[in-house]
Formats: sequence, C-alpha cells, structure tokens
Amino acid sequence: MDHYSYTQLSTYLQCPLKYKYHYLEGWQEMENKASLVFGRIFQSGVEAQFLVADAVRFFTERWAEVKEMPLEYANGDSWEKMLEQGQALLEQFRQDKRVLIENGETDFQVKFRRPLPLSQKHFLAYVDALGYVDGRPCLIEWKTTT
Repeated sequence: MDHYSYTQLSTYLQCPLKYKYHYLEGWQEMENKASLVFGRIFQSGVEAQFLVADAVRFFTERWAEVKEMPLEYANGDSWEKMLEQGQALLEQFRQDKRVLIENGETDFQVKFRRPLPLSQKHFLAYVDALGYVDGRPCLIEWKTTT
C-alpha cells in the first residue's frame, strides 16, 4: 500500500464504495484539493520533527513545490495562508514537546496485520505513528482538518 494521509484513509473507511473502487478496482481520486495536498505535506513535516534538524524548513520547501499547481482552495484559504498556518503549527508542535516518537525511522506509518478468527482473512490497519503523548504510550493519528 502506498503512503496515504489520514484524511484519505478516513474517507475510504467512511465510505465502503470509495474503499472498493480505490483498493479493489484501482480507482485513483484526483488530488486537486489544496487541503488533501496540505495534509500529506504537513504530515511529512510532523514526521520530519523526529528526523531532520529543521522541520519547519522541510515543510516550507515541500509546500513550495506545489505553489504553481492548479489546486482548489476552500473559501478564505490560499497557498500563502496555508504556508503560514503549517509553519505556525509545526513551530507550536516543536515548542510543546508533548509527543515523543522513539524511532523516526520505524515508528511512522505502522502496518498492523492480524488474522481474523474463524476466517482465512486478515485485519489490516495503518496508524500514523507509535509513540508517547504526555508520557503515555499511544497509537497516534495526525489530524490536519480545519
């Protein structure tokens, strides 16, 4: 499975037909919505907090790559506004130090596969991260909705 944002996964899980079309029939949803692109880039920026020295710069560089793309922005949003919001959120995330990920190389996009009782099938799930929030062990799902 490719690397998907939580927003995309939750959409597929909320709608069984979208799940069927996407995973079983290979249908690809158009990624022209700024919020979807922002969510994917912002999530990589959050992960970068644990992998590179300057996650805000990392996010800024990735967001700059989509500046000229023909994206659909929600009312009141713009490329510049979303850039500023992403930078501010990552800076706040860094300052708060509430989340700890022990191993940035292995503890993001973690796949869980378990056999289902009385079946030949498996349950499959992905979580955004394994770590600690306020000192408590957690399965972490990033939320980037407005």
